[in-house]
Amino acid sequence: MKRAIYGAGNGGRTVLENMHLRGDDVEFFVDEFIEAREVLGKPVLRISEVEQRKNIELLFTLGNDHKSERFPEKTLIEELKEKGFGRILTWDKFMWPYPGLRIAWDMAWKNCDYEDFLKRFYPGLTQYEDVHVDHRAISEVRSFLSDQTSISILEKVLKLRSDLRKGPLIDLPDQIPHYFPMTIDIYRGIDSLKFADVGAFDGDTMMHVMNNSRVPVSYIASFEPDPRCFTRLQKTASALYAEYPETSFLTYSCGAWSKNGLYYLSNDGEACAKLTGEQGRGKAIPVVTLDAILADAPPNFIKYDVEGAEEGALLGSQELIRRYRPTLAVSIYHWGNDLWTLPILIKDIYPDYEMYIRHHHWGPWETVLYCVAPEGSLVS
Repeated sequence: MKRAIYGAGNGGRTVLENMHLRGDDVEFFVDEFIEAREVLGKPVLRISEVEQRKNIELLFTLGNDHKSERFPEKTLIEELKEKGFGRILTWDKFMWPYPGLRIAWDMAWKNCDYEDFLKRFYPGLTQYEDVHVDHRAISEVRSFLSDQTSISILEKVLKLRSDLRKGPLIDLPDQIPHYFPMTIDIYRGIDSLKFADVGAFDGDTMMHVMNNSRVPVSYIASFEPDPRCFTRLQKTASALYAEYPETSFLTYSCGAWSKNGLYYLSNDGEACAKLTGEQGRGKAIPVVTLDAILADAPPNFIKYDVEGAEEGALLGSQELIRRYRPTLAVSIYHWGNDLWTLPILIKDIYPDYEMYIRHHHWGPWETVLYCVAPEGSLVS
């Protein structure tokens, strides 16, 4: 798969210069507006000039929320996906191997007016400030944690939630890459990765697995209930299978829950849909338990990022967890009390897990609980 950089300005040049320091390269830049047709020895193409776009890995050097010039109601990333680009990686996905890019990222946050940024782009961001903290439960979670780094991150996340102006959260250990923290032994007992991607969105984690796994990948089983996201997920899976034919890419158009049946989707303005039990709020979709659907092919690593349905998905995985002790990566931020209720729930399911917390975003989102069995997964 060819690599290209979107944006041939200062950001794009900085990316390519840092890639060259590691011996990495791209084929060309994509830029609709810059007049130069060559930058740092690489051609600058317009979108219309790019062929076989689904086979291009596009490093997007602008902000994730950058609006399209032609369609102001859309982000530029949404426009590029509609134009056929199959793999678009934003800064937080591609910068982690390049120390210079991580320094530039952190400096950008340190030099910005963070409070003004929140007012302009996130005026309604108060959901965590209004949540009553259960200090007794937090103390219990603190006692579960297996390293001082996790305890420190927990305290910083709680402090940020009390007043979001105390951000941004940067310079944290293991902030990048997402789901693959370097200082946690997430591969313990794993010789060949069998990955369940619960809340797969458009396949971004699937790509992340293939780019980051330190062991061969046997299969990725992806669950995504939103029909729009699922269509993009299938395209991503097809492109990855062409590149990695030794890996099985399994896609399921359903949600993960505590029982098999029908539930309802509600987007509520979010990027992807949430599960809700309320009839009439959205389309009815099938939900399954991982215990049922993966019983004959148990995973050794499960990632849960299901827009607030993590509790139900975990309850539907109890037998897999107890029997096979897979590594878990669980989002613990969608509901304000997830930070303490989900670790306690997992300890009830399998008490011997080692638990770690890492935080993968500048804001109050992307707090992830990592759980690793003392002897590692029993599915090697």
